[in-house]
Amino acid sequence: MIYPEARYLVAGDQNMVVEFGGEIDIALNQKVHSMVSAIKQAEIAGIRELIPTYRSILINYEPSIISFATLQDKLKALENRLDFSSLPSPREVEIPIVYGYGEPYKSDIEFVAQYNGLGSVQEVIELFTSGDYLVYMLGFLPGFAYFGGMSEKIATPRLDKPRISVPAGSVGMGGKQSGILPLDSPSGWRYIGRTPLKLFDPSWQPPTLLRAGDQVRFVQISPEQYEHISRKVKEGIFKVKVTSKS
Repeated sequence: MIYPEARYLVAGDQNMVVEFGGEIDIALNQKVHSMVSAIKQAEIAGIRELIPTYRSILINYEPSIISFATLQDKLKALENRLDFSSLPSPREVEIPIVYGYGEPYKSDIEFVAQYNGLGSVQEVIELFTSGDYLVYMLGFLPGFAYFGGMSEKIATPRLDKPRISVPAGSVGMGGKQSGILPLDSPSGWRYIGRTPLKLFDPSWQPPTLLRAGDQVRFVQISPEQYEHISRKVKEGIFKVKVTSKS
């Protein structure tokens, strides 16, 4: 695979953006995570935080310890010898979802089926649940994961007028993107279901259930199962199924 040369951009007096391309692409995202892994292993003095995105990395650094020019030189040297085989095996996280259960999910899932010319809501569920999803990045809200892998057969435009509040755990789509709200939030996405899992808790270490680079598999559950799991989550006794893929 041939990658474009990275761009090293100034983002204020304490931040650098390393940009690998201009598209949402699995290969570019893999390079982002390979670079993050290489930077962590290099333990470069002065780097305070790394924030990976779809196609870039925001690097927060201490300018009194390392200059922009020196940091750029060190990062270019790492980029030139990236080893994609050194990436850790991704985690696979199983997320249960109840589809079309109450509002806004019932109306939205029916709209998704109608908009895409599908014969039934069940086709939407089967298409959404059938694949493996890649967590490209976290953003927007603490613990909000942007997923890649949703079938284009159910891609649906956002609402013309965003809702003032959508409950935490809502699972939906905005165009070709999909994600899960970790907190109650305004949103203009179309929501087709809800997970009883908690995605963010500041007392956790790390504080988010999902991480960039994870593989996610959605599993359909019934309303009764949703209520059962929800009670266990509130009691702190539900164990999320997380495995490492070799």
